[in-house]
Amino acid sequence: RDLRMSRGLGDVYKRQGLATQFVKNLISYAKLENIEAIHLDVIDKNTLADKLYIRAGFKYVSTENIFYEVVGNRQFRMYEYVIE
Repeated sequence: RDLRMSRGLGDVYKRQGLATQFVKNLISYAKLENIEAIHLDVIDKNTLADKLYIRAGFKYVSTENIFYEVVGNRQFRMYEYVIE
């Protein structure tokens, strides 16, 4: 089992520590539910998200060209956190 996430916080919530707490809670939840890994993507130019996930222990996997209805065809960096 794995968990996938591709949603960010709105600008009004940035720089309040909410994303850091969310990621910590997400990892705790995954451990409780015996989820093997968390996969997520970061849209191009979102360096704050890159730093957040790397700090939390996520590993960069690859960069992919992905189409999402809300942003169209863009480059996304893929990250993985393996639950131990």
